[in-house]
Amino acid sequence: MHKRQIFGLVSSIVLFLGAFFPIVQFSSTFGGSNSVSYFDVKDSYGKLIVLYAIVGIVLSALRQERWVIIPAGLAFLQLAYALYDYNNQLHSVTDNSYLAALLSSTVKLELSPVGWVLMFAGAIGLALTPYLPLNGSTGYKLPKGKSSSDDIDLFI
Repeated sequence: MHKRQIFGLVSSIVLFLGAFFPIVQFSSTFGGSNSVSYFDVKDSYGKLIVLYAIVGIVLSALRQERWVIIPAGLAFLQLAYALYDYNNQLHSVTDNSYLAALLSSTVKLELSPVGWVLMFAGAIGLALTPYLPLNGSTGYKLPKGKSSSDDIDLFI
């Protein structure tokens, strides 16, 4: 397995796992807290992030690293828009003074960085995969003159 291939696989797996980590956290003064992952939200495109990660895994496993830029770029653009949209929605709720006072006394609502960081790191890592100079193989190499093909050359 080549190092570039391993880097693409790891980046795809990080993108995949990031879709299941929390992106928004809710906590109530009455006790209890809840979190929502990007995959769980009905109106989000979390399933597309998982699909992009699976495509990245398949392309990396098949050593087609030059094509992983497509799902990585789509994932990055989708995540950038989603983060912008979630941030605007949270600020629009807290900009209303009455709702802000009500929410601050009963519910704490915030973006959770864990899922966002993992998804962005996976998408950026996957996008950088074709451009990394990591072509070396991680397999064991025999020294010159110690393989069977070198022995055949000596006899001919």
